[in-house]
Amino acid sequence: AAAGASGEMDLFGAPAPPAGGASSTPKTPVTITPPGGFAGAFAVALVNTGGALSLEMDVTNQGQTPIQQFAVQLNKSTFGLAPTNANIQFPAPIAPGATGSFSVPMTVTPSMVAPGPASTVLQVAIKNMHTQTVFYFQFPYPLYALFKPSGLDSPAFQAKWGTIDPASAASSTVTDMACAATADAAAAKLAGLGMPLAVRVAAGADGVERAYFSAMTMTNCTVLLELAFKAGFNGMKVTVRCDQADKAEVAKAAIEAMLRLQ
Repeated sequence: AAAGASGEMDLFGAPAPPAGGASSTPKTPVTITPPGGFAGAFAVALVNTGGALSLEMDVTNQGQTPIQQFAVQLNKSTFGLAPTNANIQFPAPIAPGATGSFSVPMTVTPSMVAPGPASTVLQVAIKNMHTQTVFYFQFPYPLYALFKPSGLDSPAFQAKWGTIDPASAASSTVTDMACAATADAAAAKLAGLGMPLAVRVAAGADGVERAYFSAMTMTNCTVLLELAFKAGFNGMKVTVRCDQADKAEVAKAAIEAMLRLQ
């Protein structure tokens, strides 16, 4: 059976390799090159298109025979991601040296939730159904791919914000964002990624303007965000509160990634 997010995989009944590191950049697909014996190289990304979640892969056939069918399995993970159909049948075989694309529809399911520290790394097994070879890899995905509208209006947001212990918040300062260090620019950036402005508070005696946003993950974890701006400072303070306190750090990392997206 599959183990927790930091444990070994036992997918397709084969032993798992040791856990390894992976790039943390959420802007582009993660490129995976299997070791010898598996005739394919992958570019992988988790994508949310209008609320439909999918694992998008480009595979390059590095072998000597066409690739016709794969099967995919995921290990248990923090947010319970799983394919809705494990079998991938290519419309036409991928010839040696050619590249083909496929999309694996994804869902979240409680039975695939792993206990332990929150993580946005997926452990994946791909099986070539013709050769019966299995390749394991892990890759980080941006948590904002799991965001959906929270449904909180301004009063509801303020009430929810007040119920979450400030001590559980995760904070950072971002200076390398891909937008101007203003509430207007940040609001436009986040709204375009599905995290609309909920409340805006003009600068007071401290000279700090604050803007508040909200989203919810597909697993119904509420993510509340405060961005603080001060005239003359080319950056912003990010503070995230979640009603599931252990998710605050990974949610903060997702917000930082959203602000840095070009």
